[in-house]
Amino acid sequence: MQIADRVFLALRKLDIHRLPNRAAMHMTSCNPESVKGKTLTQLEGSDWGESQLDSYIANACHKLRHKPLGNMTTEDLRMLLGQGIGVKHVMPFALTALEESPLAEGMHFPGDLLCNVLRINGAFYDRNQSLENKLKT
Repeated sequence: MQIADRVFLALRKLDIHRLPNRAAMHMTSCNPESVKGKTLTQLEGSDWGESQLDSYIANACHKLRHKPLGNMTTEDLRMLLGQGIGVKHVMPFALTALEESPLAEGMHFPGDLLCNVLRINGAFYDRNQSLENKLKT
């Protein structure tokens, strides 16, 4: 068993996550080609408006909900997954970025996107076997 497989299975077993919206993990993922020009606000049918908090992360996440998924940077994907926002829509784009560069780096360190992908609750992968398989390859 490769190291990546062992890490993935260990994190799944521990069920490590920081996701405030557990309902998002019970939804199946989307087809990235069909949604790359759309925003999370459009796909989820919910506009959060401007953040009322004095927080960099809250403000950035609110703005990212209006950015087309196909234009997201590694940091954008990392942040949204880390906050549990739009997981079913964001994950296919994150996995594509990891295919191109397994240690894709957002704001913090090489591999920070992978870390956030691995922290997603195992229930999401149970419902999205194709994404789990893509992650393992």
